[in-house]
Amino acid sequence: MTESQLFTKLVDVGALLAHEHQVHLQERITEHTFQFDMTAGSIAFQGPAPFAARMQILGSAASEPGTWLWSWANPASQIPVQLTATSRMLQQYGQQHEVPEFAEQELPLGEDTWQRLAVASVMAAREPRTTFPAPAGNGTIVLTTLDSPELELPRPSVTRTVRIISEAFATIRIESHAAAVARYALDRGLEFDWRDGAPRITLPDGHIDLEIDPDQDRITKLSASGG
Repeated sequence: MTESQLFTKLVDVGALLAHEHQVHLQERITEHTFQFDMTAGSIAFQGPAPFAARMQILGSAASEPGTWLWSWANPASQIPVQLTATSRMLQQYGQQHEVPEFAEQELPLGEDTWQRLAVASVMAAREPRTTFPAPAGNGTIVLTTLDSPELELPRPSVTRTVRIISEAFATIRIESHAAAVARYALDRGLEFDWRDGAPRITLPDGHIDLEIDPDQDRITKLSASGG
């Protein structure tokens, strides 16, 4: 399935922040187990530092039959309707803005389909920004959003931002590197400007300079000062 133009753009501009939220989540829930509470609309993480997060259920990815199914299109799962509010909002967004990835009930699973759906979904929905792919057995994951003060991102630093940028570009298909770093800086409240045709991100403890191939829209060099 060829991606719609707006869907690809949503992934581009949301990829770095989404990746940082995933890194922070994994750091936070290491050595924790989880349990759904459908009645309360939350997930409880039990472990060294237990906490609960409000959730929305976006949908599920199943290796058999190899499809993604939105929660709004899955009445057989008996998901409480209030937990499908975000997915239903995304359905409307998809219908209004011609994004079939959001509007169609079911999508074929590619190598990174649900991961890209996670990024695009939180970018379109705006809040919350953390997603959690909960293993459900038999090669199925249930993709949720999580909302909790425990998941607020730490203060930006040069070292961490270099890590986030490097990992995100290595693991997520991003068409426009320039758009990705510019939007990430904006969302994190960082100064972003161009110096002699090259972007610079200024952080509380230093700065990051990037070189971008204008023809390929790809970062070719990253250097950092401070941290």
